[in-house]
Amino acid sequence: MKSKYISVFFFFSFVLVFAQKNKLVEEYLSVYYIKLPTNPILDENKRTYATNNESIKVNGFSKTTSNGSLTFDFIFNEPYTPESSEIYIQKDGKIEIIDAYGMVKLVDAYWYGVDYTSSASIVIQDTRIAETTKNNYTEESTYESPLFDNSNKALNHYISNRNSIQERYRTQHYQTITSTINKTISSTYGYAPYTTKFEIFLRPASKRNPEYKNFEVIMPKLKRTLAKMKYSMNRTKEDAQEIITYFDKTAASYPDDQMKPMRYACYFNNAKIYYFLDMPEKTQEYAKKLIDNGYNIEDGQKLDSISRVLLNDFEVNKTRSRHPKIPIESTHRVSNRRALYQPPIKTRKAYIISQEDDTIAVEINQKEIIRIGKTLKIVKYDENGKPFGSKVIEASECKKVIIENGAHFKNVKFKDLKNKYTSVDGSLDIGAIATTRSQPKLCKILFESNVIGLYLYENDQHIIIPAGKEKGKSTQSMDYILGFKAKLKTLAEAYPQVKENVKNDSYHNTEEGLLNFCKDLTTAYEAKNE
Repeated sequence: MKSKYISVFFFFSFVLVFAQKNKLVEEYLSVYYIKLPTNPILDENKRTYATNNESIKVNGFSKTTSNGSLTFDFIFNEPYTPESSEIYIQKDGKIEIIDAYGMVKLVDAYWYGVDYTSSASIVIQDTRIAETTKNNYTEESTYESPLFDNSNKALNHYISNRNSIQERYRTQHYQTITSTINKTISSTYGYAPYTTKFEIFLRPASKRNPEYKNFEVIMPKLKRTLAKMKYSMNRTKEDAQEIITYFDKTAASYPDDQMKPMRYACYFNNAKIYYFLDMPEKTQEYAKKLIDNGYNIEDGQKLDSISRVLLNDFEVNKTRSRHPKIPIESTHRVSNRRALYQPPIKTRKAYIISQEDDTIAVEINQKEIIRIGKTLKIVKYDENGKPFGSKVIEASECKKVIIENGAHFKNVKFKDLKNKYTSVDGSLDIGAIATTRSQPKLCKILFESNVIGLYLYENDQHIIIPAGKEKGKSTQSMDYILGFKAKLKTLAEAYPQVKENVKNDSYHNTEEGLLNFCKDLTTAYEAKNE
């Protein structure tokens, strides 16, 4: 009985070792070819196109200003920006907040959603046929806001950010639609280069395999050979022949059923090599060998199928190669470019008062006003007076920025501690707080007097600067969050009535509460100094 168990053990050990010896692994190599179109223009001299939109491109064609063999007329309708009364605000669960006394409490959570829909159309005129073709496209998105502790904050967030939110989805929809159109145009008419670094070939996984060392030599050669496809197919075919011959000889050297995986790898590799050498008939021969080998019939069937597709592409395009020389697209500009897909920017006049007290008149994109903070973006104009970009000005270069009929901004130094209290795990991030330095930033002036100043940074952080101080303090700092009343008492030390108001909880760490405190402090200062 003991000898029987030993025999069974050695039998299964032999089977396991043999199976491991014949195991295969994938090797990823780079390949390159041109995707052939389904409706080609066979005369290379007639591969021209005209379009009213610079985002529309056709690989392998030259762009002209008019009278192209293909004409693409593109119209983009950007998403509508709802009024504040049209958005829906939802109450959803609870969130934690720190109240004016530094206590954590749960309150109702609110958020809002906005639906955006963009549409576009493209009319295609092909001079080979009389009719035009029109295709319509639609993109839809829904913006969901962060959570807020009351509905008014949710509404105010939308009012402050609706232009930037709309611009985000306008850009996203425009890019998605034009990308879809370009893919469709390219597959129909164009000659799009295709490359990948992850084309699968096969080799033995185990060093026990008798061909392991030979594959270690042959696979780098195959990699170098395939890399030449982009430059010279004749040279590629010559170099590939040595590799193909090796795989043929290896497959013939292992006729036993146990070596089906080895034959499978050799047939599979040769089928792929011939496919990328634009020799689909030879690929079909090896596809049949894969099927007859019986190890992985599905791969043989797939290779046979893609070979048939390639043969059809060759017939439609009257060619035998996916490696033609493709003409470089011309750089002619389209004269009748429409502004529908890139609406003109709305600007506001502004005045920058520099650190040297020079006053500079500029214009600011209206959408950039809400982003004023560490930097300021002003509009640049070309020699014809048309906007063509923006220039970034650092906050440190400015004393003040005055928006005509709008907000005034001032250079304020303070520690920006927003989002720096907690680490990824939710614990207090002492390191971030300790290493944060006071930096100059442009803050909106909410209140200024001889005794105190109140400023707003990026629409959500209030900064207090007592008279005579160079640096401000964020009311989101730990001092204010955990000791709000103590901080206000210190500021109101010389004014008993205001200090009493602090004691009686007359002020809260909100914009309204801070403004009331600053006003009362200023009134007390003026009364004391009459």
